Parts: sequence; structure tokens; C-alpha cells
Amino acid sequence: VSQSRYAYKFGERDVRRASGAPRGFAKSTIKALIKPIHDVCYALEKFIVIISNTESQAVQKLKDIQSEFISNDLLIKCFGNFIKTKKIGSTDFVAINGDTQIRLLALGAGTEMRGIRFGDVRPTKIVLDDVEHSEEVESEQLREKMQNWYDDVVSKIGDENTNIEFIGTVLHQKSLL
Repeated sequence: VSQSRYAYKFGERDVRRASGAPRGFAKSTIKALIKPIHDVCYALEKFIVIISNTESQAVQKLKDIQSEFISNDLLIKCFGNFIKTKKIGSTDFVAINGDTQIRLLALGAGTEMRGIRFGDVRPTKIVLDDVEHSEEVESEQLREKMQNWYDDVVSKIGDENTNIEFIGTVLHQKSLL
């Protein structure tokens, strides 16, 4: 996989991007771990929502990010300590970069999330990582339900500047990805 597919223009907004590749191609590592860390390091986003098939999967992705902020000595040496509190939520936490606060939130697919905010900020970036279930995608009714959830909820929780990244393995010809 060419890494140029994952390139960003600095300050790029209102992006709707989908990346599908087989398992083991580092999609989640790049888009749901490295890129959110980068976004915090350079204060590029104010509110990042990570959505996976289940909340526990999304929480694990958030824990991986937290772990880097807490224990990656080189990251801390270069960018400072982003975690200013000893108590960190498992589904939701705030990273602090200078005067900028960045909220990171983990949610499961199908979750009702209308109206979520961080102060007066709606989500500035939404990462959908493996939101589809390999068995559920076989059902036309469940595929339609997933499409409606994306159209009616996910695509509308941000604003006109929100970036949406959809990553995963294509599980069906008519799947959401």
C-alpha cells in the first residue's frame, strides 16, 4: 500500500475519505492511532471521534492513543505531556497542547450521537474504523440500517468543516465501505 494514499494537505477541511484494504495493511495503525496522535501534537483538530463496530473496540483504540501520550518518552520529549490529569476516562478524554484542548471520544457503531459537542465545538474529525460486522454485512436489512445510521447520524454530527475518515476491509460488494 502506497503511503501517499494517506497523505494530508495541511489544514485540509471538509474531507470525506474512505480507505479499504485487506487485513494487515496498517489502516487502523495509520488512521486511528498515528494520525490522531499527529493531530493532537500539532493541534490540528479540536474534537476527534473514533467509531468502531463495538464501543469496546473503539475504547481500545483510544487506550492505545492514551498509552502513547503517557508512556512514549520520545513523544513526550518532543511535544510535551498532553495528559494533565491522573484520572483518564476510558471512552472520553481531553488532551492539552499548550492553550488548545482536544477531546477524543470512543463510540460504537449504531450509537445515537446527535448533538455531541466539546464546549461550542462539534466534532472536527470522525474516524470510522472497521464499523461493519463481518456477519451483519451479509444481511440487506442490516446494511441498509448501517447506511441510514451513517447518513442520518454520523455525517451530520459535525459541521461543514468536519473531516470524516472511513477505513476498513471491504466485507461485501454492497457494504457501507
